[in-house]
Amino acid sequence: MPHASTVATIASGAGANSAPRQRSVARKSGLSASASQGLGASAIPPEIPPEIPSQAQLRQILLAAFPAGQLSEPALASLLGLGFMHVLPAKSMCLMASQPAEGLWLLLRGTVSVGRHDAQMQWSQRCTVHAEEWIDAESAWLGGNYLDNARAETEVLLWFFPLPALERAMAAEPVLARSLLAVGAERLKRAVGGAQDLLAKHVLARCAAWLLDELRVLGQGEGSSTAQTQLVLSQRKCAIASQLGTSPETFSRSLRQLREMGVIASKGYRIWILDVPALVRLAQSA
Repeated sequence: MPHASTVATIASGAGANSAPRQRSVARKSGLSASASQGLGASAIPPEIPPEIPSQAQLRQILLAAFPAGQLSEPALASLLGLGFMHVLPAKSMCLMASQPAEGLWLLLRGTVSVGRHDAQMQWSQRCTVHAEEWIDAESAWLGGNYLDNARAETEVLLWFFPLPALERAMAAEPVLARSLLAVGAERLKRAVGGAQDLLAKHVLARCAAWLLDELRVLGQGEGSSTAQTQLVLSQRKCAIASQLGTSPETFSRSLRQLREMGVIASKGYRIWILDVPALVRLAQSA
């Protein structure tokens, strides 16, 4: 684990009204030793506080992180009073599979890649996590270590929910338990669907589906018009190819095919979506 010199650990559970707006940087967290080691031990100087979302913003993030209609108002209120927030710099490790899983991790800001290092210590990426998505919502319930490694691709703001505090909140508000089960079920559904796509779809279809998913992150997607939409790839093409189960060369060929079909235009790491309906048709083809 590399030393993260710009880590900030901030208690978010001091109170429903004051916690989300808290500006002071705590030099010691309420995390256990293993969790603290996973994030690095030092804090950023107090004169450089991170931007903490407002109460209203945190509510919207939590609503977006759960399947629609699953998070009740009492459950939402209980989550707002829990956990700790952490700022990590780009390229630092957020989670390590060698660490005991002691809670759930939600990404508030930035981009995180989930994967493993191979025998040559090259990073092999399985998926990308964007803001308002869970980095890990399962490992802690299994009583072992984290199931995967997670690396910050940009500076990130994380929200850590310790398992003991969650269990107490679930006992007091049983609907919260159902809401968290819904998160796990939704993530399992996506994982199964992704595995089936890798088996059933050719690379061009997987590439089209990945581009549509990137549009979804921008708040657009299948319902978009044919107006041009620009994507700026935040990952190296080899990392994207790894997620798609193909080689960087094949991924580049797929992008070239899409350009030749008039579906996209591209220059370097910038991609313009020219025909969303055509992209949808390709993504649905086997």
